[in-house]
Amino acid sequence: MEFTEIAAILGAITSLVSVAVSFRLTSNRIKAEKELANLFHEKLTEDKKLHEKTVRIIKRKPNVQIMNSELLEYEKVLLSLLEKLSEDDRARIYPAIKQPSPQGRISYISKLISSEAKSSSAPAAAP
Repeated sequence: MEFTEIAAILGAITSLVSVAVSFRLTSNRIKAEKELANLFHEKLTEDKKLHEKTVRIIKRKPNVQIMNSELLEYEKVLLSLLEKLSEDDRARIYPAIKQPSPQGRISYISKLISSEAKSSSAPAAAP
């Protein structure tokens, strides 16, 4: 076998391994985000004020987007919910919640609220 053939085979193997690792990391992050979304839903069923605020945000369709003034409250809630996840899952999600860009944090938290709206059409009423 010539060097060029070996190099081509090694390149193909390296590419396949990279795709597999990337797929696994992405699927693990999606799983962690689903767990966080479930915890967020549970929190909304327990906290009437947060539930009502979230419903108002969801009604801002088509752009379900939190405002800067709401950012800190939702960050605190999500950070407290992260404590209930495994250390690995926390490590996957924490950088998204605490990213340096305020707009990035707003977008991530808004995405979570949007997924809540899609998963339950509206959060369940608090007892």
